[in-house]
Amino acid sequence: MPFTKENLQKLSSKEIQTLRFDKNNKQSPTHLESQLKFALCQIYGLHTDKGIHKNVQEGLEAIFNVWLAGGKRNGQAFQLLSPSTFEAELVEIKKIVAHYRAIPQNERNAKTNVILGILYLKAIGVTLDAPFAFGCFKKAADEQNFPPAQLFMAEVHFLGFRRTSDPKTANDWLITKDLTIAASYLCESAKQFPRAQSRLGSCYLEGKQGFQKNLAEAVFWLSKAYENGIEDALPKLERARLELQKELELLEFGEDFDNLDKKSLEFQKGTEQDADEDAEQDRKNFEQGIFTQQSEISPTKNFKRSAALMLSNNGNNAAQATTNNNNVSFNNKGATLYRATNFSPFNPLKLKKQ
Repeated sequence: MPFTKENLQKLSSKEIQTLRFDKNNKQSPTHLESQLKFALCQIYGLHTDKGIHKNVQEGLEAIFNVWLAGGKRNGQAFQLLSPSTFEAELVEIKKIVAHYRAIPQNERNAKTNVILGILYLKAIGVTLDAPFAFGCFKKAADEQNFPPAQLFMAEVHFLGFRRTSDPKTANDWLITKDLTIAASYLCESAKQFPRAQSRLGSCYLEGKQGFQKNLAEAVFWLSKAYENGIEDALPKLERARLELQKELELLEFGEDFDNLDKKSLEFQKGTEQDADEDAEQDRKNFEQGIFTQQSEISPTKNFKRSAALMLSNNGNNAAQATTNNNNVSFNNKGATLYRATNFSPFNPLKLKKQ
């Protein structure tokens, strides 16, 4: 049912009771949907006779929190954060903005900065002010390390942002497109934010927007996103999983290590890391773990074939090898690399729909 004012007015007392329960029950499949409906009832002043009190600020912040949750209602919540949702409440919105802006800049928390950023970027109850909006987002991302703000800044730098839509000033960029900065924001956000994990996994899967295609990293990040509640990551995860499985099978039966596609062997060892004694010791330990393996396969041949399975790493030489008969798994900080019979901590090859 669309979240229109007319539809919300038709909610029965029993449905209102269900809304109250589901919006506070994170285990409910309609948890986020119920939060949005309840928030809109607060904004519109609906069902006050059933105990829902009109409160525009609480409703605004509730919609904002659903957007931050990054789940399947993420996009819907962002659409609701628009002038049309609050067109009848402009006076109240102006009071809310005045309240937020009255807080000294060094005392505003990250959420307040991002709410202000959205209000000014989307001109909700205020005049459009993109420079101020991006200033709020940047402060939340850079100084307050707020993952949703970091993801937002990543998306902006992936595309760039013009000051106006006037074709005469087409080259007047407020924020220029910069894939390096975008990637930095995205990777930082993905450490904690599930929606960013899904986005990062997609970048690795597609090999776009400055990222080299890397199926191991794609499986790793999409698995994390799915396990953290991003259900729409599953189709891409299954695709990445199948593509990686095929690549592993090809490598499993390939005997000529020297002629393998070098793009599949991204050891990415930087000059500084090559000189790092700890990293070198890690590598020696790694090799020792392979060569001391008791197996019918010759140690040298087993090492070559196992190393071929190292589809990627994140420039980190903190690899640890664990062996079990002929099955070898490689665990890096940035990705989990494995043979077809060993799985990452997120179990990507065995992941099933719930």
